[in-house]
Amino acid sequence: MRRLVQVRQVLRAAKRARGRLVLTGLLLASSVAAQRGRLQGLIDGLERTGARVGVAAVALPSGELLAEHRSREVFLPASNQKLLGLAATLHGLGAHHEFVTRFHVRGGALVIEACGDPNWTTEGAHDPRAIMREVATQLRARGIDAVQRVELLPGTLLGPNRPAGWLTYDQALSYCPPTGALVLDAGCFEALLTPARGADRAEIVIVAPPVTLVIDGAITLTADKKKGEVYGLSARDGSVRAYGALWQKAGARRVRGALPDGDVVAVRALHECLVHAGIEVRADATPSDADDVFAYRTKLLSALQPMLRESSNFHAEQLARALGAHKHGDGSCAGASQALGKELRALVGDWPDIVIDDAAGLSRKNRVSPAFLVTVLAACAAEPWGAVYADSLPSGGEGTLDKRFKDVDFGVRAKTGTLRDASALSGYVEPHSAVGQHNGGRIAFVVLVNVARGGRAAHAAWRDAQDRIVAAIAGL
Repeated sequence: MRRLVQVRQVLRAAKRARGRLVLTGLLLASSVAAQRGRLQGLIDGLERTGARVGVAAVALPSGELLAEHRSREVFLPASNQKLLGLAATLHGLGAHHEFVTRFHVRGGALVIEACGDPNWTTEGAHDPRAIMREVATQLRARGIDAVQRVELLPGTLLGPNRPAGWLTYDQALSYCPPTGALVLDAGCFEALLTPARGADRAEIVIVAPPVTLVIDGAITLTADKKKGEVYGLSARDGSVRAYGALWQKAGARRVRGALPDGDVVAVRALHECLVHAGIEVRADATPSDADDVFAYRTKLLSALQPMLRESSNFHAEQLARALGAHKHGDGSCAGASQALGKELRALVGDWPDIVIDDAAGLSRKNRVSPAFLVTVLAACAAEPWGAVYADSLPSGGEGTLDKRFKDVDFGVRAKTGTLRDASALSGYVEPHSAVGQHNGGRIAFVVLVNVARGGRAAHAAWRDAQDRIVAAIAGL
């Protein structure tokens, strides 16, 4: 009798547990349904402003489709193109790839065997001045105190220094700088403007790259605060043109601009750095030869933070050119785009409607569907370098997400993208509590917004809607 009572108690407890599980399941299903309804409402509201919205979200690692809207349509991806560029680069070169720039002396010339290293930055971890000082030290150790010239060997990193799709932009602007075999300071100059007390013009000092640039013109100082915000600097061959006016009570300002030809500037800068380090450069120097004078190495990983967190177009395109040169034998801008396409096909197969015209997302010829991009994100998460890929993206409060996703109950790592008529946000979201039907695991998501002519929404409204969409996805 006692055993029968115990069995009955166990059965009653099991029934109560099943009831709780059913109730929990119903509550979760209700919560997910509410989130899906909220998600669709947000998409519909954004589309009523004249936007076309593409959304895709999949659970990881299962690949279960959690949400989609216009997922097979193609969109202009803006800087979400960098997600594809990084995926292709890591797939082709690996996370541990090293850039190696080699120095030799041949026939009296200091020869730089370039590889497309994007990491040489003044006052950074890979300062060109420090590199050239070490080259000078190695030359002197070989009894060489003068060379006839500095010569750059570009390998296959040839041709135009910007993708053809960038030609619609003002090439003096810092966001579309030149790429090449060896480019310093992300293809840009940086100047410090100081409104000196009692002067009639601002003091202008070029702080990067380490090369002599002549200042043409001037930036005058004015007591009119409104007029004192109209000034600029633009680079020409060997000079920087200064114009406009700066408020006389303004503090010191830093100004960046693109340089015309990265490779030419690099050779001139390295020439000057070499001389400053005590190695003469003169045509009558005694001819000499010395292989393997110095090899300077940097890691691909060093380029990922500026590319993804700062959205550097230079780093995206430079990495793609390095991929083309190292893996596919063509480091031109066109070769870079072809290399991206080959590596992405190897990663996720062929998607015929996709157009890869650059790595950075400035080209208006790029066409990407949410389904394709979310497939790439899911495939990257499954690769051995998947953690490197995800960790390269800014999280809430960092980089291009510095003012977004700060006080939310889920984690986000995502890439933004903005053009005149496009806004994008894609990456990974990880709920902090296991709420959704996929047990709270990580989700790969894509939100692409393109606005047709006549659309009424502004970029701030697009970003706010995207953030709300991501929050709804986090609850699925």
